[in-house]
Amino acid sequence: MTTTVVRAPVVEDLCNFMGWFDLDEEQQATARAHLLRAVHLVHAYTRGRGWTGDFLAPAVAQIVVSVAARTMTNPTSAVRVEAGAYSSVPGQPDFTLQERLVLDGWRRRAA
Repeated sequence: MTTTVVRAPVVEDLCNFMGWFDLDEEQQATARAHLLRAVHLVHAYTRGRGWTGDFLAPAVAQIVVSVAARTMTNPTSAVRVEAGAYSSVPGQPDFTLQERLVLDGWRRRAA
């Protein structure tokens, strides 16, 4: 049985997911930093399962992009933002329940 793998997500994947096009160099660098952080978080959570070098399972790749998008739009991991009459409750800084369900299938829980 062969397992399908895809290349690790790149800035273009993140920008397409978010619907952002024509980013300048500084914005691309920021996106790259968020992608790298997401890669490290997901890799650490799964303890490397689902990864083969720079390639990973498609579901894991999508979670990397999703986490990077969430941290790009809420870089301070704010739970609540208030300024005068304005109030906002951004998305959670942790993995979502759906992401955890997928990642738990890849996670090795005991050595």
